[in-house]
Amino acid sequence: MAEKGSVGEGAMVETPEQKDVRKVCSDVLEGIKNFDVEVAKTAPWEDFQTMIKSNPALNAEKYTILSEDPYLGKDENKRQRFVGHDLHNLAGVMFAYQNLAIREVGNQKSQENIRRGLLKNWPRYSLILQDICLPGISRETVPEEYLGDFDSKATRSTLNLLVEGLEHKSKIKKETNRSYTHKRLDSDPVQHLVTEEGSKVYISVDLQRLEIIGEEVLLLNENEKTSVSTGVIINAISNITRNAVGEFPRLDEFGEQMYGEDGLPLERGAKNVILKISRETGESGEELVFRVIDDGKGMSAEYLNPQDENYIFQEGESHRSSSGLGLTNMPERMASMGVKLNVWTRERDTSERKRSFFSNEFVGDDREDNKSIKQKEGLAKIQKDIKSLEDELHFTPSTVFEIRIPITKLNNLEVD
Repeated sequence: MAEKGSVGEGAMVETPEQKDVRKVCSDVLEGIKNFDVEVAKTAPWEDFQTMIKSNPALNAEKYTILSEDPYLGKDENKRQRFVGHDLHNLAGVMFAYQNLAIREVGNQKSQENIRRGLLKNWPRYSLILQDICLPGISRETVPEEYLGDFDSKATRSTLNLLVEGLEHKSKIKKETNRSYTHKRLDSDPVQHLVTEEGSKVYISVDLQRLEIIGEEVLLLNENEKTSVSTGVIINAISNITRNAVGEFPRLDEFGEQMYGEDGLPLERGAKNVILKISRETGESGEELVFRVIDDGKGMSAEYLNPQDENYIFQEGESHRSSSGLGLTNMPERMASMGVKLNVWTRERDTSERKRSFFSNEFVGDDREDNKSIKQKEGLAKIQKDIKSLEDELHFTPSTVFEIRIPITKLNNLEVD
């Protein structure tokens, strides 16, 4: 039974405020669904202005409700951090373009620059906003009316923007040969959890390799169909990737910054992070498979145990130095779309090299002897996949998140 005042399926009591949030979420999701990028590219300027002025997904008042209302999460401050963590900077850019667009801009070149800037950021903005709004409709599932074909074009754009941003942060650190920049990034206070020294900002991203492999397999054929929320899938991948590269410095159990013997803040990020996309044959037939592979510090078994207080998929517990909201209820939300989530990890900092395995179908640990046949088969398969990835990528993975999306083949009648 859902707790009193909970939002989503099975809720026994819903407050007036929660109803308002649900309405806002529904309106924003409808605005995302109805915004046609191809039409917006070529529409006369006046029509383009109308499109973006009237769209609820570009309504600053509705966005404020999402970022300030506690009913989308257990804790109001954390909810603000969640929306800020995923969307704050980008929303500012989108509203700036919108404000420019609805003014009287007589110069055609200026009009097209505004249009181009807004549409460039729309895919990433809309996918993240979609994922933020859906918990306002249902906390642990993705309702069927919000499922549809996987948006390959928006996915490519979003993932490439993500990589560009992370590489830029890593470049700052390498070029300055220090962990600080001298400009305080007030516009993005959550992405840059900082150790302050005057106006300095701590940059924890330090990458040797960040790469997307297999983008070409994203485009589905005419007779292929999926039934997922692209926003849920891609925002999950984005949060996993950002956690892997270590956008947040390492904190101790009391939430305080940890320092090394040299007096510098300890970093927890991986040096190598690969996002590998492939098409494979799985239990359900043809599958689109995303893997985020990193050589970071890995996780101990309790982080993948649903009964443990450190379980990474419960609100507030993904990592001591993050908001704990980006991965909340991810296994349940993936399963509600028929999507399989697997996680394999081993602790880099221990001599025992402890390994753990999670699936939203079952949970297992390879040191146990009492696993079911299905658990053993699942673990054996992913161990084989890990070995293959190690040979292919030329580094030893510490953690692999795997998302498997079923692809349905349509017959000729259905295509016609």
